[in-house]
Amino acid sequence: MERTAALGARLARASRPGEVVLLDGDLGSGKTVFARGFVGALPGGAGRVVRSPTFVYVHHYPTAPPVHHIDLYRLPRGADLEGMGLWEHIGEGDFVLIEWPNHVERRRFPALTRVEFETLAGGERRLRVSRP
Repeated sequence: MERTAALGARLARASRPGEVVLLDGDLGSGKTVFARGFVGALPGGAGRVVRSPTFVYVHHYPTAPPVHHIDLYRLPRGADLEGMGLWEHIGEGDFVLIEWPNHVERRRFPALTRVEFETLAGGERRLRVSRP
């Protein structure tokens, strides 16, 4: 788990404000641990409690720049994402981390990074980071 958080921190330091990061993987594969490392690496993020926003859909962290951590796992199919305000911070110079991005695959985001999480035998994880 420490290596997963460390990779999140490295990506935060290498990312540009306004970037959208899609976190794609099975339950328990480390998406929230990665987000914890990402948030913790930014100014104002050290020591922040980062939890999965599964039941509230989004957590906001007052880092510099701010991070909006969205989890779409429990989102009903056909939900009005625009009306829910989930995208209001995209393009504002804030970081947006999206868990379970399969609900929004057809949406185009500026400055997109995808992190794919795979759980291997013995509890090891493989993460693939890609940018178009």
